[in-house]
Amino acid sequence: MPLKPTGLGRGLSSLIPTKPVASAAAASTAVAVAPASAGNGVLEVPIGEIVANAEQPRLTFGHQELEDLMNSIREHGIIQPLTVARREAGGFEIIAGERRFRAAKMLGLAKVPVIVRQAKRDDKLILALIENIQREDLNPLEEAGGYRRLMEEFGLTQEDVSRQVGKARSTVANIVRLLELPLEIREAIADGRLAAGSARAILALKDDASRLRFFRGLVKEKMTTRQVEAGTRRLAGGGRKDPAIAVVEEELRDKYGVRVEVKNRGGRGSISLQFFSDEEYDTLLAKMR
Repeated sequence: MPLKPTGLGRGLSSLIPTKPVASAAAASTAVAVAPASAGNGVLEVPIGEIVANAEQPRLTFGHQELEDLMNSIREHGIIQPLTVARREAGGFEIIAGERRFRAAKMLGLAKVPVIVRQAKRDDKLILALIENIQREDLNPLEEAGGYRRLMEEFGLTQEDVSRQVGKARSTVANIVRLLELPLEIREAIADGRLAAGSARAILALKDDASRLRFFRGLVKEKMTTRQVEAGTRRLAGGGRKDPAIAVVEEELRDKYGVRVEVKNRGGRGSISLQFFSDEEYDTLLAKMR
């Protein structure tokens, strides 16, 4: 079965204004200290004054990657400071750098280097999402969930999201559509058993029952992504698509940000634009007017 392999828009500093490490408590853990000074905007703050970002789009942190990061911190210190915002209740909330924060806590560090920025709630989610995507840390479903939250909770359109993260609008739309798949398939995407490309191909099937049936078959047969695409195309009744029609579909997808299907036989046919949320529906209507 195809497995998911284990750059981008504006950086963090361009989105919000800007307003080494202490040794571990355990005597046996020696950690390098990256120098911090007010001149470069880096401060060292007690780790107990920092809390995780409630808007963190990343849901899972692998044990091995945390172990690797801990080893790196032992050897070199925390090279890149955490990005944080001040909390009204006191202390700081993480915008970017939760892996470094977790690894530092596991090592027992007393202080960590931070850069303090001013950020509203939606800024924090946008920045946390961008930081994770830049590092390729999110699995496709976490990325899709982050995009959907930006659209549903903060009123961003797919075009807004695409500008923020530096991806084509059609790419954002296709990633968000993964959330429409049945739970069993979404779980396979999340744990890396199913590649996002194969999952998108499964979306071509007409209903959840067909999608689940095909998914269980591809697991049993250990299909490649190419085989999945061919199989779903055949079941969906598409056969091999005319390259000219495929180009038109792609152009329309880029323009409207939704799934497009073009049928043309002997000068007669149809163009179908499909939406999967109220937000996509409103955006599509606005673009067509």
